[in-house]
Amino acid sequence: RVITTQGSQRRYHTHTRPYAFVNLEASLTQALAPDGGAVGEPAYQEEGQVTFVAHDQLSSHGVRNVGEQTFVQFVVEFKIK
Repeated sequence: RVITTQGSQRRYHTHTRPYAFVNLEASLTQALAPDGGAVGEPAYQEEGQVTFVAHDQLSSHGVRNVGEQTFVQFVVEFKIK
């Protein structure tokens, strides 16, 4: 479970395995570059939204909660042999 309070951020990181996540709370998030700068426009994260990220879609990113409430996700990373 990943909890990001209003105004806080998750450090820039790289995903190396496919993963899925479900948003347990709605919020507005901002993707971040390695230097902490904003990338693109903020994105609305809908409660109950489920997303799968396949191996060929893996990337590096950070995220800041720019919404008005705590953002909660449940993330599952898949091991591949």
